[in-house]
Amino acid sequence: TGDFQNTGQALSAHWYIHVPDRGFYIQCFSHFCMYLNRSPVPLNKKTSELLALLISEYGGPMHKDMVGALLWPDSSKEQRIDNLLRLCKRIQKISGKIPLSYDKKTVWIDISQITCDLYEFEKFYKNKENPKSCEAALSLYRGMIFYEDCYDWAIQKEAYYDMRYLSLLSCMEDHMRRSGKEELAEVYRHYRLISE
Repeated sequence: TGDFQNTGQALSAHWYIHVPDRGFYIQCFSHFCMYLNRSPVPLNKKTSELLALLISEYGGPMHKDMVGALLWPDSSKEQRIDNLLRLCKRIQKISGKIPLSYDKKTVWIDISQITCDLYEFEKFYKNKENPKSCEAALSLYRGMIFYEDCYDWAIQKEAYYDMRYLSLLSCMEDHMRRSGKEELAEVYRHYRLISE
């Protein structure tokens, strides 16, 4: 019964975020948030959206025309590029020097300088045959990526990571059954069924 309660509590505690003491940490699951040295970095909506887009594309580089079309779909091509350049310059002025760069045609973020829940999730997911990796990935999932932000371009990404989450729950259910822990297997099954 103790294992059952601990697993249920762990799966319910999606909102705990472990933010590293130093450097940039980016949260993508549930909503986009950036931290610098454990403190939230205040970002406006478009700044958050640009950074979320680049992070979801593993830093880029992304062509400026494509980024502009995704962020300002109702603006002219010239206005999109102008908006993007102004936004990039504003981001580069934020304290802590967000590792964003751009050139004549592309924009990107140096992901080697950040820690991101999405990247950690993927790392653990790749080793989902290991129950510890499954648990680690599940602990990072706090809801669909950017769910609270409602980015139109993120719909397919939301579905992709939601399917990975369901796959992890199924793997943990199988791990528990193979270990003879039927009660725990039922907890994972329950979470999988209510999430489908």
